[in-house]
Amino acid sequence: MVDGKSNPNTSVGLGACAVLVVLGMPAYLVLRRCDRDPGHARLADGAPPQRITNLLKTPQMWRSLTVSGVVLVSLDLMYAFVPVWAIERDISATAVGVLLALRAAVTA
Repeated sequence: MVDGKSNPNTSVGLGACAVLVVLGMPAYLVLRRCDRDPGHARLADGAPPQRITNLLKTPQMWRSLTVSGVVLVSLDLMYAFVPVWAIERDISATAVGVLLALRAAVTA
């Protein structure tokens, strides 16, 4: 509930989502067609596929995987605990949504 008396009006959010889907659909269709293009690089005929162990033996690969994992975990924790922190300090859900949206826009 927004003001404690009535349900929130979600039609504006639904409209914004519909507009974004319509705007993103052409890019999706173009990229989908490119993925199916037979001109993409493939394994040479008769070449054996590479093993994952060869990739993991690449210098600094384990460090890169560890750093990536730490970044993902920290983002997950932030998105989980920012709303809890906000409730504890009587910050509105709208303000939390705006803060998380701003953070997403800045990092995009």
